[in-house]
Amino acid sequence: MTSWPISGWPAAATLAGILLTLLVPPGLLDILGLGYSTPIGAPWEKVHPGSDLILLGLAGAALQSGTPLAWVRSAIGRFPGMVVFLATTTFLIVYIITVQQAPFTPLIDTFLVPALLLPVLVDLDENWKDRLEALLHGFVAINAVLGIVEYVSGWRLIPLEIADGSGVTEAETRAVGFLGHPLASAAMAGLYAVVLMTGGGRRLPEGWRLPALGLQLVALAAFGGRTALVMTLLCLAVTSFVWTLRFLAGRQIDIRVAGLALLVVPLAVAALAALANSGFFDVILDRFVDDNGSAKARGIIFDLFAFMSWQDLLFGPARDYLDSLQHLLGIEVGIESFWLGFLFFYGVFPSFIFFVGLAGFTAEIMRRTRPLAWVSLAFFISIISTSISLSAKTTMLGQFVTVLLILMPRGAAQATWRMPDVQRGWAVS
Repeated sequence: MTSWPISGWPAAATLAGILLTLLVPPGLLDILGLGYSTPIGAPWEKVHPGSDLILLGLAGAALQSGTPLAWVRSAIGRFPGMVVFLATTTFLIVYIITVQQAPFTPLIDTFLVPALLLPVLVDLDENWKDRLEALLHGFVAINAVLGIVEYVSGWRLIPLEIADGSGVTEAETRAVGFLGHPLASAAMAGLYAVVLMTGGGRRLPEGWRLPALGLQLVALAAFGGRTALVMTLLCLAVTSFVWTLRFLAGRQIDIRVAGLALLVVPLAVAALAALANSGFFDVILDRFVDDNGSAKARGIIFDLFAFMSWQDLLFGPARDYLDSLQHLLGIEVGIESFWLGFLFFYGVFPSFIFFVGLAGFTAEIMRRTRPLAWVSLAFFISIISTSISLSAKTTMLGQFVTVLLILMPRGAAQATWRMPDVQRGWAVS
């Protein structure tokens, strides 16, 4: 199938759209006067402005090819997983409109735009991919620094009462960063750290890799995401263990890596000890001791099954009835699991059809990324499984797709330095 490199204004629109979704969280749109997360407002207000730019870039890519219909046919043939996902998402939209008579706009930012972003990111001109990777590295680093500053100072760039439509109060002590929510920023920091540990980010200068990883580990404590922190540390432990085994087995490592480690590790240990002594990590320790009822809420979720008929379970209950049940059981903040949230919102039958498409889309992403991208996928699944995430309106999936396709593309040169062996090992693509 033919592909056309995407450059010029369509590429610029795509990058601007991605940057806008990173810098402008939903709560900020609401305070700016747009009815993004509220029942009121015009239909166009329900779609993130960044999504509008991404769709503009998609249309521009089709026009730039010179033969838009041929471009569409080529995309259909080259990205079968995307086509299946778009079909099942369209089915869910029709089901929501005709059967549930509920708003379908949350699915646009959450699923439709990430799916349509795939062919644009894959076909971006290499120079534009370089720019987008630089943008991602810069954003994640600045977001981490902002999170640390917010935690230490108590100041917030986005006021906590508008950082999220629900669940974030003025008593919240965690940093929120540009993404507007502690868990969203923690998910991004953890995903980026896992990508670095598994050899992603080939354009990041060699000497910046260890400091970049260390910065995200510290930021994870400031953001206070327990699942993200645990999964990131687990990946770090496994990576370090494999690296040590290969070293003991006689595998050679780059002398520059060894020298950098001898310099950085003692400084990092000293810095971590100083931060711990100052109480910096108290926020994450407090989250493990007292999670503000989060774990209890996850347990209560299963009580919803007892209040539903077989018809409700198969095809989804009325939204008013589900809202009243959540209020009755004390889980107004939301169902803290993407999978269960989907089952309760839409029913088992529509959810199963949609999950088939999501699996196809995930397989398409894995097909176009390096083998170790499955580690990042496992991290992402753990995040969405323990939070509202994709069962609510969010740009999280689009961010995941962007990070993997740009930082871990299949066939790309491996990073100059990574945690495992430099020349061989488990991070070789």
